[in-house]
Amino acid sequence: MILLLILIATIAQISTDLYLPALPELTHYFGSSIGAVQFTLTSFVAGLVISSLIYGMISEGIGRKKTLIIGLSITLAGALLCFFAKDIRMLQIGRFIQGCGAGACTGLWRSILRDNYSGKEMAKMGGTLSNLMIFSVVAAPFLGGYLSQYFGWRADFKFLSNYTLLVLIIISLFFKETGKHHHVDRLKIKFILTTYLEILKSKLFIGCALASLFTYGAVFTWIMQSPIILIHSAGLSPVSFGHLTLLTGLIIFLGNSVNKRLLDHFSGDTLLQAGWTIMLFAGSMLLLGHFYFEPRFWFIVTFLPALILIFGASFVWTSITAKAFFPFGHIAGYAGGLYSSIQILGGVIFGSILAKMNSETQLPASLLILSSIILAWLSFRLLAYKKI
Repeated sequence: MILLLILIATIAQISTDLYLPALPELTHYFGSSIGAVQFTLTSFVAGLVISSLIYGMISEGIGRKKTLIIGLSITLAGALLCFFAKDIRMLQIGRFIQGCGAGACTGLWRSILRDNYSGKEMAKMGGTLSNLMIFSVVAAPFLGGYLSQYFGWRADFKFLSNYTLLVLIIISLFFKETGKHHHVDRLKIKFILTTYLEILKSKLFIGCALASLFTYGAVFTWIMQSPIILIHSAGLSPVSFGHLTLLTGLIIFLGNSVNKRLLDHFSGDTLLQAGWTIMLFAGSMLLLGHFYFEPRFWFIVTFLPALILIFGASFVWTSITAKAFFPFGHIAGYAGGLYSSIQILGGVIFGSILAKMNSETQLPASLLILSSIILAWLSFRLLAYKKI
């Protein structure tokens, strides 16, 4: 089950990260602005936001497995459209369709995890899963750098098409249904409205979901701007950019491992606030680096603060998900879909703002990151702190 969960949970991550080294190339290939190319990322996460909500409902009616198969089929169609894209608009549409399919995986892997675990046990299993998922975080841009530099950006989407097809086949053959409560009656309007009302009445859930939205917004802002800063402005090659993800993966592994051990000694609330404090420090480093260092010192100015940002975020993800899902084991599909949609909405909001700014520097990104972290902390403190 853990291996299948890794395949499910990493589809969206790989689809986001694989072609990051190709973003500067796409601006030249299509003759587009930086903002228009960055919007291909935003359109992908917009598809995730919309579809995660829908797939959560569907899975409560027909089960997790059938829902995953539907979503993966749509993801494959979107990846193929991207591969054949003739202009930036077609690429943006293909990415949106790809996101609409991948939302099944994004929305349901937490629900599948909740089908089997809860509370601190879920947080620890989530940490274990996150550590195993690091391979995709490291491998996607690492592989994408080589594909982009030596074969062009279309090779990224050829790989994504083949990988999605492979996951679709594996899920079809080997995934066993985990939903214990799914039934067609759960797709009735009355049940849907009653269920969402139950979830939305929970200050605990809303506080955690909003905090997750703003945390994801901070990390996604870095993901969008990093290839522009490091490849376009600092002059790194796509391959060198991919190599840097080895350090990123190490930091995520370290953060998850430390967080997992600290859960035995500290409350999840304490670790969440520690994570946001670390992220706030990293955002401040990014802002000060813009004013006091030249771009040639890119490691100190940009990448070191980014590593610290990701380390702090690794404290947040598993603990806040376990806390949000604690009361909703009986409707995990609905809760998972709604939670994922709210979380990923952070990427749409902050990604759209960043794309509109159309900047080659880290100033707007650092301001957005600082703002989002403060909003995450406030959301949690006002609505979810010490609720369980």
